[in-house]
Amino acid sequence: MNKFPKGWDKQRVQRVLDHYESQTEDEAVAEDTTIMRKKTQKRHKIFQILLQKLIEDGQYDTEDMFVLVELAKDWKLDFAEQAAAAGVSDKLESVPGVKPIGPPPKMPPAPIQTPTEAKAKAYAPVRSKKEQ
Repeated sequence: MNKFPKGWDKQRVQRVLDHYESQTEDEAVAEDTTIMRKKTQKRHKIFQILLQKLIEDGQYDTEDMFVLVELAKDWKLDFAEQAAAAGVSDKLESVPGVKPIGPPPKMPPAPIQTPTEAKAKAYAPVRSKKEQ
């Protein structure tokens, strides 16, 4: 009985072991980085294809979009960027359950307070209660 998976034998196992045991740390990091980059690129492409196909076919419901949004979160993808890359961001406004894509609202800058002003503001409610 063969104790190796199909397509594997003792020589193949030894070649893999030799490869990894002879790598420098820099070579190992470079190989890992390349693998992660390829994995990320594949995720982007798969997500874009799914989103594009779903929207172009028009055969989707809110649950389908929810699944895609959750997939984007799990894969740490920006849904809006992926929709733009898939060429469907203009069609998302009509999709139930998906908010229109646009820039985040701008927040007004917080007023700058001196330490004395901040302290006075923090104690203002206490003073007003005592004065009454």
